[in-house]
Amino acid sequence: MSPGNQQELFFELSKNLCGFDDLSHGLSNVYYSIFASNQTTQADLQLLLTGYEKIVNDNPKDIINAIQTKILSEENLRNLALSIIKLWYLGVIPIVAGGPTDTTLELQGYNFYYEALVWRAAKAHPPGLSKAFYGHWSYKPES
Repeated sequence: MSPGNQQELFFELSKNLCGFDDLSHGLSNVYYSIFASNQTTQADLQLLLTGYEKIVNDNPKDIINAIQTKILSEENLRNLALSIIKLWYLGVIPIVAGGPTDTTLELQGYNFYYEALVWRAAKAHPPGLSKAFYGHWSYKPES
């Protein structure tokens, strides 16, 4: 698999894992490079993308079910998939310090936090970052 093809597979897999069709391609490439450059996740990322490519090539009727059955059923791939979801939704990834129960979340950058999908899913904005004018909170929201 070429790096460009891997990035595209990562982008398509991310859309399926997160439930959004309009993810940022540029942000996806950045997120891909975070996992691809990490020695802890490199091998599992390769397995995850190979598994996803096989699913896509099989052209299943329900791709989400196929992902659940063939990828999320394997612990190492499920953990990586959950890390990808956390990065997209929260802008953080888990860092395993001493084992599976000793995990902390590491913020990958403030821009990732501000671009996190959690804000879109909640129809909200990050605290301290609003596109509205100063004092907008004193007016009732439009329906």
